[in-house]
Amino acid sequence: MTLTTPPEDARLATREVALAQLEQLFRLDDEDAGELLLIRHALPATGHDGETPADPLLSCEGLEQAERLAERLQSLWVEAVYTAPERRAFQTAKIVADLIDRPLRIAEGLEEIDFDTTYPASGYARRFALHPRWQSLPGFGDGPRFRRRVVQAVEKIFAAHPARRVAVITHSSAINAYLSMLLALPRDLFFAPDHASISIVRQAGDTYAVRSLNDTAHLARGAPLGGAMPALTARSLPLTNR
Repeated sequence: MTLTTPPEDARLATREVALAQLEQLFRLDDEDAGELLLIRHALPATGHDGETPADPLLSCEGLEQAERLAERLQSLWVEAVYTAPERRAFQTAKIVADLIDRPLRIAEGLEEIDFDTTYPASGYARRFALHPRWQSLPGFGDGPRFRRRVVQAVEKIFAAHPARRVAVITHSSAINAYLSMLLALPRDLFFAPDHASISIVRQAGDTYAVRSLNDTAHLARGAPLGGAMPALTARSLPLTNR
């Protein structure tokens, strides 16, 4: 038997079909997919000595960030707003929920990682660069336990709103914990989300797609407060099947 090679244009067409199917898989644009907006709380206030209190409220800049975030989300249908219980997260979420007129719910499990303030805060960056786990930093809580807590809290929210969009306002450590799990990263922190930034995860059944990270278009200098905000982006990152 003699094997023949398909014409070049036919092989290219087949490749394009295959790539289009893969792109659709990575985007997870199905109507039955849920969407999670993972949002870091707005900028907290500092004390008179320049130190951040244990559970601060938002700064003046943080209040404006929260308002801009709420304006950004006004054009989207968000079924509910969830928040970590700390005041900086709750205050951010309250501003958003009030403006978009959606229910606000406190989600236990989204709290910041525990920290013992009796430990001196020195040398943390170098320690973490060498061993990117919470266990390498004196004073911080148990990393695996923290990740499990956050993942369980977020999965509970996903389960409560199938095929719907929800906003979850929490902390940098919690956002990293959930996304590190999805992307199978061995680090407890792999990026520093800006205050009031948006990262998007979509989910359908056992398939998850990280669609964007650290979207801050609403915070750009010159973006009009109360004006039209750019649409949410959808930059695909590696998809994780669990």
